[in-house]
Amino acid sequence: MPTTDLNIIIWNAKISSSRSAVDQRSWRISKRFIARLLTQNIDFIGLIEIDDTSVNYLNSIFERFKIPYRVANGTQQRGNTRFDTCIIYRSDKFLLIQTEKHHDCENTDSSYKGEFSKSGQKYDFIDVYNQELLSFVLVHWPSILTPEIQKVREKVAQNLRFHLNNWLVVNNNIIIAGDFNTEPYCTSLTEDLCSFREPKSPSRSKNGFELLYNPSWNFLNVPPPLSHSVPYLTLGTYFYKQKNYQHWFNFDQVMFAKNLIEGDSGWKYSENSLKILNIFDITNKTERWSDHLPIQFNLTWRS
Repeated sequence: MPTTDLNIIIWNAKISSSRSAVDQRSWRISKRFIARLLTQNIDFIGLIEIDDTSVNYLNSIFERFKIPYRVANGTQQRGNTRFDTCIIYRSDKFLLIQTEKHHDCENTDSSYKGEFSKSGQKYDFIDVYNQELLSFVLVHWPSILTPEIQKVREKVAQNLRFHLNNWLVVNNNIIIAGDFNTEPYCTSLTEDLCSFREPKSPSRSKNGFELLYNPSWNFLNVPPPLSHSVPYLTLGTYFYKQKNYQHWFNFDQVMFAKNLIEGDSGWKYSENSLKILNIFDITNKTERWSDHLPIQFNLTWRS
């Protein structure tokens, strides 16, 4: 039977960052959270800050118990750092397309202006029933504590844009999502990545240069769109206790290429479906096991 809606979650789970070992408490709770999500028939879960061992564990569990999910592994070492993303996907609905080098995703290794940066990782899937290509670019940009972060972020955004220009020629069903470590209005997102708040922005693309739609601007509302009504305060996707003047930020975002917004057929973003999955009190040190909340959104099939 064809699937008419896709339910997608993106989350910086803080299981294992690129420069640290596994946080055992976070990993233990995250496994329970992931198991609960899978019972709700989530189609894709993009995880950030995870390591190779954890990915292999999840794949072994899925295979052992014949659960119709697999994990596309993007964890790869690069010097003293590494790419740290993966995607859990419905293997009965989608097939992963590996790269020519038999990797699960394509990294931003070839660099813009000669500089390497971990700008993003592209995962390609084929919809088994509809035979349509769907790509996810998961990002984990440098921390706000990085020295000269504005300059670093600008280079990272330009590098991702360089790769996007090439990827969009092959497939324009591309979703860019993850932890950008900056707000939707950051100039690196608007001017360098060319991602905007208006749904009609992609229709203004010219000369083959595609503009992106970023519905994450809605997270700037007070309160932002939330998955649950709860008594505690939620004003963003990230809570930073150490800040004196502001604690809430909207670092976790999703953006769409033109084909996922416009047209009468194929997969399209379900407008207003994007929400912060406020499943735990991120301000409560006892309850919090990650300093990021997941985001959730839907795609709808139009024929």
